[in-house]
Amino acid sequence: MKIKLFFRLLLCSAALILFAACTTGDEDEVPVIDPVSTTFMGDLVIYLNDWTTYTDKDVKISVNYDTENGTATMIFYQVKFAERMPVRLDMTVSGVSYTVTTSNITIAGNNIVPYAMGGPFVDYTITNLSGTVTGEDMTFTMKCGPYPVLFKGKAF
Repeated sequence: MKIKLFFRLLLCSAALILFAACTTGDEDEVPVIDPVSTTFMGDLVIYLNDWTTYTDKDVKISVNYDTENGTATMIFYQVKFAERMPVRLDMTVSGVSYTVTTSNITIAGNNIVPYAMGGPFVDYTITNLSGTVTGEDMTFTMKCGPYPVLFKGKAF
């Protein structure tokens, strides 16, 4: 009788060990958004000195993540920051920091000199850049020189 009880306990113990060995521990982990380089299209709203706004519609902005350095580069394609601006230009903002969470990617930056038309645009240094990428949406605010800017766009 004691031998049967011993074998039953041994079988139950073996079953528990096998069950525990089959779990990976991943069941409690929450998936993290993958920082994939994406192009967004949306409206760029610029707040001008005279308390008016200028909206540049259907602006394309690419966000390219450098996962080794933890920084991103934002490229604004054919953007115009004022009605009177004589040309559209491509502008690159490098060195944007980003953080990946379970629900979004947050972007941030301060004192970043953008490049456009072959050189630095010191007068339009990017400050107070703050935003999020959530699935297919990107929203950010920043100051481009003295001008506050708001962007809301969707991936395409």
